[in-house]
Amino acid sequence: MYAKSSPVVVTKSERILSWILAAFLLLAMSWVYVNVDDRVRNWRDEGRAERYDATEAIYDQQTKYAKSLGLIDAEDRLYEVEMDLDTASEQRDAFRERYRTTLDEGDPDPRLKRRYLTAEARVDALRADQKLLTTQQREMQKKLRVYKRAHRAEARRADQRLESYKAATDRLILILRLLMALATLGLSVWLLRWVTERSPRAQPLAQAGVIAGGLMLLTLIVDYGDISFDFDSVGPLGIALLGIVLTVGAFFGLQRYLRNRRPNRRLRANECVECGYPGGTSSFCESCGAQLRTTCESCGQTRRVGVEHCGACGVA
Repeated sequence: MYAKSSPVVVTKSERILSWILAAFLLLAMSWVYVNVDDRVRNWRDEGRAERYDATEAIYDQQTKYAKSLGLIDAEDRLYEVEMDLDTASEQRDAFRERYRTTLDEGDPDPRLKRRYLTAEARVDALRADQKLLTTQQREMQKKLRVYKRAHRAEARRADQRLESYKAATDRLILILRLLMALATLGLSVWLLRWVTERSPRAQPLAQAGVIAGGLMLLTLIVDYGDISFDFDSVGPLGIALLGIVLTVGAFFGLQRYLRNRRPNRRLRANECVECGYPGGTSSFCESCGAQLRTTCESCGQTRRVGVEHCGACGVA
C-alpha cells in the first residue's frame, strides 16, 4: 500500500505569505539572538567584576610598591633632567659657536666665554644627575622585578580566572543561541511532518519555520566561525563544505519526500504507478508492462493496484 498523502498544490500567494512569515520569524529570532548576549552578560557581570577587581588589586599592589620605592618619582625626575639636558646642550652649542666666531675674528668676547663655560658646566651637572638617576632607576627596577616574580603566579592565576570566566560566559551565550536555532529548526521539521499528515495545506507555514531556523543556524555558524579556525584561510571553505553537505542532504530528502508522494499522485491521475504512462482501462501498462489492476480478495471485483480501498466493497 502507498502513503495516504495527497498531492498539495501550493499557490504563489501562499508561497509569498510563507516567505513573509519566515522574515518575521527571523526578525524575532534575531532579537532573541542579540538580547541573549546582553541578558547573559548583565547576569554574570557581578562575577566578572569580582574577578576583574581581584586582578586589578594585584596590579595595584605592584604600582604601590613601585611608588614606595620611589621609582615613579625617579622616572619623572629623569624625564625632566633629560629634557633640561637637551635644552642646555642646545644653548651650550649656540654659545660655543658664537664664542668661536669671535676667536676666529681675533676679538674674543669675555661675556660669551663666561656664558659658554656656564652652559658647559650646566650640561656636565645635568649629565651627572642623569647618570645618578639612571643608576637609581635600575636598582629600583631590579627590586620591582624581584617583587613581580614573587607575585607572578598569583597574578597569572587571577588573569586566568578572569579569562576563564569570560570564556565561560561566551560559551553559555553560544549554547543558548545554538539551542534556540536548533529548537526552532527541529520544531519546524516536526511540525512540517505533522501538518503533512493532518493538514497538508498548512505546509508553507511550517516551511517558513524551517527556513528561519536554517538561516539563523547559518548566521550562528558565520558569527562563531572564527572560534575554531582562521576564517580568512579556512573559514570560507568550511562554510562552503558545510553548505554543500546540507544542500545535498536537503536535495535527497526532498527527492525521497516527492518519491513517496508520486504513486498516490499517479493513481489519482489514473496513470501507471511505475512510469506515469496513462493507464486507461488496461490491466497492464502499455509502456512498461507493470500490472495496473488486480482482483479484490474480499469481493472478487477488479481493483487498481496500489489504492487503499477497493472501489466495489471498500475493504482495505
